[in-house]
Amino acid sequence: MNCDFSRRSAYTFAETTENLDDIKKEVEAAVNLGLLASFVTETSLPFSIAGAIKLDNQAQFHARKYLLHLAKLIDGNGSYVFENTRVENVEEGTPCQIITATGTVKAQNVIVSTNLPILNQGLFFAKTYPNHSRIT
Repeated sequence: MNCDFSRRSAYTFAETTENLDDIKKEVEAAVNLGLLASFVTETSLPFSIAGAIKLDNQAQFHARKYLLHLAKLIDGNGSYVFENTRVENVEEGTPCQIITATGTVKAQNVIVSTNLPILNQGLFFAKTYPNHSRIT
C-alpha cells in the first residue's frame, strides 16, 4: 500500500509573544511525557513566528489513500465503515454509543482517531497548515 508515508518535523506555533507562554507550557508538558520536543523560534514556515514546539520524527501520510486501503480490509463481520456520517457524541458504556445526526451506532470498542477534533472535549480547534498548527 502506498500512502505517501514519511517522517517529518511537526510544529505548533504562536505568531506573537501574546501566546508564547502557552507554547512553552506545551513544550514542558511534552518533555515531561517523555516526548522528544523542543522550543524553537525558527521553522520552515513562510512567515516569522514568536516561538513553536517542535516534534521530530512525526508520521505524515495521505489519509485518503490510507483509509481507502483500510476500508478494503474490513470484512464486514461485525465491522463497518460509515461514510458521510458526522459523529456528534461518543458515550462510554457497555456497549459504547456513537451518536450521529442520522442515528446511533452501538459498539463494544470505539477508537476516535482523527486529524481534526470531532468532539468538543477540551480539544483545541487550531487552524492547520501542512505539518504545522497555530495556537490562536
